Amino acid sequence: MKLEATALALIGLEMMGVAPKFAVKLPPPFDTPLAAFEHFRGFLVSDIGRTGMDHRGELGGITTIASLTYFKDYLQNYLNNEVEGLPRNEGGAGAKTQEYMEEFLKIVQEWQDPATGYSGPSNWGDGRLYKSADLSYTFHIISYRRGNVDH
Repeated sequence: MKLEATALALIGLEMMGVAPKFAVKLPPPFDTPLAAFEHFRGFLVSDIGRTGMDHRGELGGITTIASLTYFKDYLQNYLNNEVEGLPRNEGGAGAKTQEYMEEFLKIVQEWQDPATGYSGPSNWGDGRLYKSADLSYTFHIISYRRGNVDH
C-alpha cells in the first residue's frame, strides 16, 4: 500500500508540474531493484493449498505500479529528473532506468503465456501449475506498452 500511495502521489505531483519537496525513500524490498524484482517474481505463482495465501491482489498492485513507472512515457522524464531518492537515479538522473525497465520487461515477457497471449496469476494445485488467462492484467500491460508485446 505504501508503494502504491507513493506512486500515485508522484503521478499527482507530475500532473501539477511540481517536484517532491523531499527525497523519496521506498520501503523494503522496493528500495533495491534486485530485491524488488525477486519480490515481484514471488507473487507470480500462489500455492494456496500449502500456504493459505493467494497473491493475486499483491501481484495486481505491483504490476500496476511497475507498469506505470516503467512503461508510461510521460512519467519517465519526471521520475528521472525531478524525483530524488529513487533507485533508478543512483549515479545520476535516470542512470539506471533503462536497465531496470529491461529487467521488468524481461519478467513481463516470461510471464506472458505464449499459447494464449495472456498474463495473469498462476496457482499450484494437485501437483500441477494452473495458469490464468486474466484480461485485466493483460489489458493493462498491452495498453501501457502500446501493443508492443510478444504474443
